[in-house]
Amino acid sequence: MVIDLLLDKLADQNLGFLKFFLAKLEQEQVRDALQRHLSSANDATLSKLLELFGFFGDHTVLLTLTMYIADPRIEIADIAYTAEQQILGMA
Repeated sequence: MVIDLLLDKLADQNLGFLKFFLAKLEQEQVRDALQRHLSSANDATLSKLLELFGFFGDHTVLLTLTMYIADPRIEIADIAYTAEQQILGMA
C-alpha cells in the first residue's frame, strides 16, 4: 500500500508534502496506517506520526494519544497534546 511506503520513510519526508498527499486518500486507511506504524516508531518518526494524527485523527485515536501525552519526553507529550487538541477542535 502506498501509505505504508510513505510512512516507512517518514524520517526523510517533508510533512507538508505528506499531509497534502495523504489528504487525497481515504482517511480511515490513513489512520489505520498511522496506528500500525506507531508500534515501530523511533524518536525520529514518533513526533511526525503524532503530528499527522492531529491532522488525520478522529475520536478513534484519542485513547492512543493519551498514552503519549503522559510520555516523559516533553517534546513527545507536547506534540501528542497538540494533536489531541486539533482533533477536539480546540487548537
